[in-house]
Amino acid sequence: MTVIAAGRAIEATGTAEPGAEVLVCLRPEDIVLAPASTGESPTSARNRLPAVVRRVLPAGPNLRVELDAGFPLVALITKQSGEDLALEPGARVVAQFKATAVHLIPHRR
Repeated sequence: MTVIAAGRAIEATGTAEPGAEVLVCLRPEDIVLAPASTGESPTSARNRLPAVVRRVLPAGPNLRVELDAGFPLVALITKQSGEDLALEPGARVVAQFKATAVHLIPHRR
């Protein structure tokens, strides 16, 4: 199924009624970052969102990378990956994640 979040299509394996409002939840460790300059190469990740790094914060042996993908998104990566990608605020990346990593929760107002 496809969910629209801030104008971006996100593929998910969950179920929801057509037109229903849902919260789209992802675990930060399920998000993989790649440089924005990386061309489209085949992967099993159904979701690829261009994003801008807003903050990079230490999180124990990892880094918490706060992103703007048209909506807030957080990735948890190793410090080595952060160094390899030269992540800093303003850097452009592609956030990738599998449809199976997306959790849909009904949103009740």
